[in-house]
Amino acid sequence: MPYSSPEVVQLEAIRDWMATIAAWSGWAGANRVVWPIKAAPDLPVCVLALNAGRTINLTGAAGGSNFQPSGSITLWIYAADTAPTDPQLGYTVFADKFFGLIAAMSDVAHQAPVLFNEFSTPDMPIVHSSWVNTEDGDDGLSAWWQGQITISWGVER
Repeated sequence: MPYSSPEVVQLEAIRDWMATIAAWSGWAGANRVVWPIKAAPDLPVCVLALNAGRTINLTGAAGGSNFQPSGSITLWIYAADTAPTDPQLGYTVFADKFFGLIAAMSDVAHQAPVLFNEFSTPDMPIVHSSWVNTEDGDDGLSAWWQGQITISWGVER
């Protein structure tokens, strides 16, 4: 089914663009970009979520209105903890891949069918499953890392 809302079109465009980024395909082994998280097949995975959006009249006039969309999308990267007995090593390995992915995304942003304005991370961009769960249960996602990036897209004033 073809979608036409700018927000869903951006999700699809980012999903397809991520498949072209060697830092992601090398990490994930395949294009694993989904929404919502329930659609995640296994780890590693990139999960997208729509954030707030705006449609801005760039001319400022009613008669010659020129409305253009913009907004933001949260991109979460989930990956298994590859060193669960060495927290410093596990954190370092994930952080290196995570921030390397942001650098790679920045390097090829001009090739995307999306007008990117910014890739940003929150004050604490990386968390471990044990920091948000009381126990790491062995339900297939026992120990994992999560990194968060906010993508600002579209026309801004």
